Formats: sequence, C-alpha cells, structure tokens
Amino acid sequence: MVQPGVFRSEARDVGNQILTSKGSSDYVGVPYGPKARLILIYLQSEGLKSRVVSLGATQTAFMRSLGLSITGGVRGSINAVKKQTLRLTRCQFVLQFTSVGANGEEHTQLTDARITDGLDFWKSSSGEWNGVVELNQKFHENLLEHAVPLDKRGIAHLVGNSLGLDLYTFFAYRLPKLNKPLELSWSQLQGQVGAEMKQHRQLGARIREILPDVMAAYPEANVEVTQRGLLLRPSPCVVPRTQVRGVTVRNGKILT
Repeated sequence: MVQPGVFRSEARDVGNQILTSKGSSDYVGVPYGPKARLILIYLQSEGLKSRVVSLGATQTAFMRSLGLSITGGVRGSINAVKKQTLRLTRCQFVLQFTSVGANGEEHTQLTDARITDGLDFWKSSSGEWNGVVELNQKFHENLLEHAVPLDKRGIAHLVGNSLGLDLYTFFAYRLPKLNKPLELSWSQLQGQVGAEMKQHRQLGARIREILPDVMAAYPEANVEVTQRGLLLRPSPCVVPRTQVRGVTVRNGKILT
C-alpha cells in the first residue's frame, strides 16, 4: 500500500503546477507510471553505495541515466520526472518481505517505511539543480538486507512499460528464492502487480501480451502461463553474482 505525502508549498513552487495552493501543507498524490518505477529503481541501486544519493550533475543527466528522452513544457518528460520524484520521495510505503527458513517454511514481514528523509532539488542560493536525496534510515537498512541486482539492459528494454517493470522486478526477486515450482493465480498476481485492473481476466490478458518482452529482458526466467495464472520455477538470478570481500563480482568484473 502507498500513502500520499505532503509538501509545504510556501517554500517553492516545485515543478510547474505540482502544487496549486500556497502557504499550507498540500498532498502531492501517490507516484504512478513507468517514470516513478524508474526513479525508485535508480534510488535503490544508488542507495547500495550510500544513504545520500546524488541524482547527477544536472537534471538532464539524471533523466538520461533513467533512459528517458528529454522534453520540456507542462506535458514534457522534465516536468513529469519532477512530479514523480516529489510524489515518490514524500509518500509512505508498506513493504513486504518473504524469506524461507531452514525448514522450508516461508516467513512474511510487513513494515511501514518512508523512502527518504530529505531531498534538495535546487541550491537555495542560486536556484540551480542540486539533485540530492537522503534515504530514510529504516528504508536504507531494509534495502541493504534485501536488495536484488537488476540488469540495466533489462530495465532499458522495459523503460516505458509499468506492468513489464513490475513483473521483471518481481521475477528477479522471487524466482531465485524458489526451491520448488509455485503457481500463482491471477487473483494472487493482482495483489502484486495488477491492483489497478478490476477483473482478473483483464490482468491475465495484459500479462500474456507483455510477457514476451519481460522474458526478453530476463531470458533465464522459468515462467509459464497456465489457465489459472503463472507457474514459476526456480531460476538463476537475473544478474549472476558472487561476493568477494563484500564486493559484487560478475564475470570477473567488479560491479558498483
């Protein structure tokens, strides 16, 4: 579950029409769409290096790192990224983690968390881009404990597809942890990736449509469509890795 956050609009009018009133606390809405997902993936990836995350030297550099084209205006990508960044960094999430014990039993943990404790888009003296986000301590601790590496090429392949990104990250987290096949019904999947779709068959049709793209982004994923839903089988990690002195290594190269 995602709860919207608030922002004191008297300080600055952020991102052209994000806020409409002045001098009070305003709800900025919940994040949505592929841009919000790309921003969250970026924050989590960079958050493994430091709790204080730089969004890049310039706003355009940040957007290029997300794989987005750069367009101005009210309906352009620059304004959309500002809006989604503000929504994402001000909202509160209910995070769910599932682990498997030595006896094979699953243990599910729920926790409330904010993603950030602070953000600074602009330098206060000049109004120039600063682009710094401080991750919430609790969120950062959960990130370090549960992080799963993702392939940038897979993300780039699904850059404009919200459901595709959701399935890709869900598979990347879930498949390597399986020790036996698991079938998830459309109803169960709706709670994971299809809450905006009112009918199960609507979600099923959409997943069938985009699954080839997801499989292209994660070729090692052993996933099969059934009449009831998806059959998941144990699969290799999306990014094969070994740990050497706390450093992630792939094919003999150090990853950051």
